[in-house]
Amino acid sequence: MNTRRLLAENEDILYQTKKHWAVFLKAAIYFALAYAVMQNLPYLLSVTQFNPPEDLKKILPPVISWSVKGACYTTAAVLALMGLMRLLGFFSNKVIVTPKRMIQQDVLWGSVFSVDLHRIESVCAHTGLLGSLLNYGKVSIVTGSGQKLSIPNLRRPHEFERELFGAK
Repeated sequence: MNTRRLLAENEDILYQTKKHWAVFLKAAIYFALAYAVMQNLPYLLSVTQFNPPEDLKKILPPVISWSVKGACYTTAAVLALMGLMRLLGFFSNKVIVTPKRMIQQDVLWGSVFSVDLHRIESVCAHTGLLGSLLNYGKVSIVTGSGQKLSIPNLRRPHEFERELFGAK
């Protein structure tokens, strides 16, 4: 993640931040949920066992068993992927403030968002209860043209807000 290639020749970095480590906690919750789903698979299979009518004995039990297994595997895979995306987002996201503009780079998705500082109308840092305790939160930026940018799980959001207005 070379940030120098995003900057102009005479442009310096005034402030730089990344996502907060609390993203790891959120990813761990997704992984724990995926693990819990897989651990409950035998219980779910035992709960769905019943004595079907005679003409459906060959078809219905395997269909129900495969349906329960498919639902559990799919749910666990989706939860694990959501946790993995959180982890990868931690390492791939970077926010930079220069004297001229604010740049958000996400290497994972290949996106770069840049906005001139004079076009920014408002910046608002939102921290919840856990965010205020651990010093992280979501930063919302609104430009003059009405374009909105929201950066979740950012480290020290109030400091970022101060630096952004200080550079302006």
